[in-house]
Amino acid sequence: MQFSIIPVEQQISLHPVSEFFEELVQENAIKQNILLDVGGLACLDEQNQIIYLYKRPDLQFMLFIEATYAQALQVFIENFLNRNTITVKTAVLFLTIAEKFNLTEVDVYPLYPLLKWPVSKKGFEFFRIFKTFSHDLQQLVLNKQLSLNDGVFFHQTFQKDYDFFLKKLPVSLSFSERNQVLKFVSEIHRANKLPLSGIDKNLNYSDKNEFLKRVSKLRFPLYHACLSKMTEFVNSLHLPSGCQIHYDQNFEKDQFQLVIQFKKYSQLFKKISTLNKQLSLNANQSDFKDLFDQQNLFQSLDDSYDK
Repeated sequence: MQFSIIPVEQQISLHPVSEFFEELVQENAIKQNILLDVGGLACLDEQNQIIYLYKRPDLQFMLFIEATYAQALQVFIENFLNRNTITVKTAVLFLTIAEKFNLTEVDVYPLYPLLKWPVSKKGFEFFRIFKTFSHDLQQLVLNKQLSLNDGVFFHQTFQKDYDFFLKKLPVSLSFSERNQVLKFVSEIHRANKLPLSGIDKNLNYSDKNEFLKRVSKLRFPLYHACLSKMTEFVNSLHLPSGCQIHYDQNFEKDQFQLVIQFKKYSQLFKKISTLNKQLSLNANQSDFKDLFDQQNLFQSLDDSYDK
């Protein structure tokens, strides 16, 4: 494959994709600003005639790739794309150019890994789905505020009428937090058939931490019920000051630690004595249940739901 510098000829037509190459230039996606330094880009059309893909009016020379659209686009990406700054927006612009060239699905496959886009049929399907996103959802992905994967999952879940939710999201959400929220909200809908409007009614958008907590509670109700029950149980033990019980808050381990803070032996002795007295008092209550035993913990949740 050859590329060379050729003089500009005014009678040669300019392809409509020039506007997308202009955006690529503005995004600094082109290595060493080759299109700015040379002045334009040309290749061969379906009839093997030279056609301009990008043209600046103030320069007199073109970068000419001696190949038709599919090969020319691949050569350009391989040789002149700034690989260190590839973004979803860069990939979308190139895939839009490929679409304007009427390239086939097979023609586009080699471009996906070069553009850090999902490969094979998944890449083709993701681009098709991305084009059906609402404008607001597209902007979140293009502006690196949301991952492409989570955007696709969210859009496929709700299909439409979701912009009201996107507009209400706390602006201070980080990239990972926004990804998690849209993923959890999608999973809540799929698990419970709860519409987005129903999920929305259970959320408080005014405080980011409270918002994230409520989304998590809707997504993992059993986990949060266990956490609440265990917190309530530990508080009911009325441990003396300076004594704390530590446990795995994911409930993946059934081991607990009792931490006692003290400065001298007399303090330790007093706290242990108080602990012994309080724990004995708890254990002697007729309705006492040892929720440190996970079987009892889960049974207590079942009892609550039965009521």
